[in-house]
Amino acid sequence: MLHRHHVPIRQDISRIHQLQQYSGPWRGAVGQHICDSDSESDCGDEEDQESPLREYTQAPRGSSRSSELPPKKSSGASSGGPPSPWGTGETKKRIVAALKNEHSDIHLYYPEDNTTTGCTNIKYAKILEMYAPKHDMKIFCPNLKRLIESKMAMKGPFEIKAKASKEIEPWFTSSKNTSQAYTLLHDLYHFHAGKINSMNAEQIWSSQSLFKQYPLKDFKRYNTNMKKMVSMKQTRAATEEAIYQEDMRDHPQKLMTCRGTPFWDTHAAKKLLIKDVEDGVGQSVGPKELWKTRREYQAFPYDHFCMRVYEARSKQLAGPYWQVKRNKNGRELNRLETDKMRKQWAHGVEMEEMNDMFKQASAS
Repeated sequence: MLHRHHVPIRQDISRIHQLQQYSGPWRGAVGQHICDSDSESDCGDEEDQESPLREYTQAPRGSSRSSELPPKKSSGASSGGPPSPWGTGETKKRIVAALKNEHSDIHLYYPEDNTTTGCTNIKYAKILEMYAPKHDMKIFCPNLKRLIESKMAMKGPFEIKAKASKEIEPWFTSSKNTSQAYTLLHDLYHFHAGKINSMNAEQIWSSQSLFKQYPLKDFKRYNTNMKKMVSMKQTRAATEEAIYQEDMRDHPQKLMTCRGTPFWDTHAAKKLLIKDVEDGVGQSVGPKELWKTRREYQAFPYDHFCMRVYEARSKQLAGPYWQVKRNKNGRELNRLETDKMRKQWAHGVEMEEMNDMFKQASAS
């Protein structure tokens, strides 16, 4: 009866050893606990077949398990095939990663103060055994020497590239996401067409530092496309403006609404209320008292004005959290900066033209 119970236990223990090989050495303690729970006669046969990883799992607490593990070998070493190519293979990548890691054991096998002339104190055989056992020693030594020299000089794969202080914006991403140089060039063609049309692409490119961020070859293409686009937009805008003015003449806006009140969006009371709310006056007093302070407010019934007061307060309170409002403020800020650069550009061009005139006059 006892013997029949031993068979499934032996099968379970064999299965545990198989799972240890798949799941890693940290699972080996499971098999140990099962063996320890039974008699010595049950596990005696299994101890002869236990995995070599068993010794790792039975390490005492507090000891460093990572130091007892053998160094990882390359795929070429674990397989029966030839070693991977040095230039593009995994061996070089692992050695470079080890050299970059200051806690790696590879630093124990070469002196840190090694010069590029000697390299005689490097323990090539040990490093070859640990990282590239399938490679030939005669080929491996000069390759490793070059890697160590590159590390000393901080070149090649060990070079630390400094990030650019300011990345160049893409010229055009979408209609709502354009670079500042794009917006500036658009405004120059729109507001200073007479000056910029007399200049070629290279002169425009050299007249503003924002334009110089982009290669001249690319900027010439940007300039040609911008010139065509602004011309088409101006033609379309002129046509639409003529249609709008004709429509406004045929259907003029009324002074009063159908309820007998002025239009709020065009009345002076709207701007005054926004100003009072921003200054804090509209917050400190009630709508009734605020309504009595101005004649413009009294042009509207109190109920209508009270609704507008709460609307203005809500906008001021929730405005910073509205994405549309935030984007609008960002575009407005970008527009102000672009207008300032546009005026500076026009002033600079005028000064250059005046200097050229003085030089020609003095030369004659």
